[in-house]
Amino acid sequence: MNPLQKQKMRHIFKKIFYSQWLFYSALVFLGVGILLRWMSFNWNTRLYGDVNLFALSAQQIVREGKLTYPMKYDYSPEAPYLTLSSPAGQHPPLYPLLAGSLARLLRTEATFAVLKLIDFFFGVLILFGIGLIALQKRSIAAWVTFGLIAYSPWLVDYSANGSPYILITFLLVVDQWLWLKWDAKNLKWTIWAGILGGIGWLTHGILIAIPLAFLVRLLFFSHLKRSECFTRVILFLLIFSGLVLPWLAWNQATYGKPFYSSSSYYLLEQLGLARVEIHNNAVQWLVIQARLSQIVQNYLRLISKAAYAGLREGLQVLTPWGVLLTLLGLFFYFKRSIYQQNPLPKAGWKQIIAAGLRCFITPLGVYILTVFFWATYKLRFLVPLLPFFYLEIGIGFEALLRQTNWRKWLGWGLLAGLFIEMSFPYFQTQPNLYYGENTVSNAILYDQMRPLAIEMGKWQKGVVLGAADSLDGGIETIYWSRQPFVAGRGFSRLIWEKLAKDFQVQYIWSDQDQEKQIRMTFPEAKKILSNRNFSVFQLP
Repeated sequence: MNPLQKQKMRHIFKKIFYSQWLFYSALVFLGVGILLRWMSFNWNTRLYGDVNLFALSAQQIVREGKLTYPMKYDYSPEAPYLTLSSPAGQHPPLYPLLAGSLARLLRTEATFAVLKLIDFFFGVLILFGIGLIALQKRSIAAWVTFGLIAYSPWLVDYSANGSPYILITFLLVVDQWLWLKWDAKNLKWTIWAGILGGIGWLTHGILIAIPLAFLVRLLFFSHLKRSECFTRVILFLLIFSGLVLPWLAWNQATYGKPFYSSSSYYLLEQLGLARVEIHNNAVQWLVIQARLSQIVQNYLRLISKAAYAGLREGLQVLTPWGVLLTLLGLFFYFKRSIYQQNPLPKAGWKQIIAAGLRCFITPLGVYILTVFFWATYKLRFLVPLLPFFYLEIGIGFEALLRQTNWRKWLGWGLLAGLFIEMSFPYFQTQPNLYYGENTVSNAILYDQMRPLAIEMGKWQKGVVLGAADSLDGGIETIYWSRQPFVAGRGFSRLIWEKLAKDFQVQYIWSDQDQEKQIRMTFPEAKKILSNRNFSVFQLP
């Protein structure tokens, strides 16, 4: 065998070995990812925050076929006042409708478990999709991305905690892929854009600007004739409208306006433009007047606080090692994208700025802008961004491996540090991450709340006034106690008295340190249940 034949045989064996290594490592990543997500399904036993709202509204779909919360929750003037239920209008309806419909099919009222099952499905679907892309690309960057997504404790936890953010993650990844791979001449791409835009609107308000990204893509980046472009825009709008119109009609019938969310009052409250008061013999949100300069000042303050919180927690989630690899990935990405025809540019800052601005009209970009201008940060808003950060980490790592020896070792060191620090949450007993750094303290509160709530469920049916400052005022008790409930967190004593009278309250749920306030407001109240964190009072 001559040297040329030997070289060819070595190349063939190397290729076969490389293909087998990719295949078996993909199976390992996939197996580890699915196992961790199944473990997450089992360790997520607490309904936190909005998860509770989704579980309760899904239960109402099972029981009554209505999209409501089984409590007095919405104090907006648009919602009925003297009812022990509120229209489920804080979030769009798709997620609870999906869970409620599936629970009906399974003939169960355990909607929390059904929500977790939906999350598990989309968490594994993301894993399969990224794995297929990694096998197709066969690049180090794709492989690192696959491994990080499989192992990420945040993506793992949100793949079974009952919140819609893993579904949002899936939609954002597909939206971004569709935008970047756009085939203007193929009508199927426009159809899918309309479908995804509509599903995004029906899933969560945080995806509200996604249709705008597709419209910009159709109008300015399709390179079609004006008539063809116009046809595609009309088709997109028809599909999008067809999906969202039933929800808008429901809003109109329920609230008297097509666009409504009770969350809007939260932002108005933060801006000093709304507060809950007694008005027209009812407890209602009232919009108040303020100077424009004061509104702008408050808004900028909210944005700065949210941006600081997001950057601080983003550094914790990505770790310093991951942040450095992300920055390197972005640097090499822009360098390759902008200067691939000219590897040694003299300047090019205008091109860099233009490319950066172009990123903000993609689905990923408009998502980031939506979170930024909403001026409120939660860890869950960061979760849909993680696959994109992990991709940049993979690009940064691969770029370092192509450099000189010491840079290769730097890449391996940074990647090892990232995986080690990502492992820390798995050493918790129940590595829930819903509330970020406050998760541990909220877990302690929840575990103190649940047994009292279950005990309350054994009592005679009576309206509960949730006056506690923690855990959304005690709304989390409803899933376990099944008692009628009136939300009263953060309200004044005068409003508590009004709610107790109007809704014939029999029980008051409070934190232990609120006992003095409760006794001053309701001197006849008798403490009948308590533990280290919570107290339950009974009114005669």
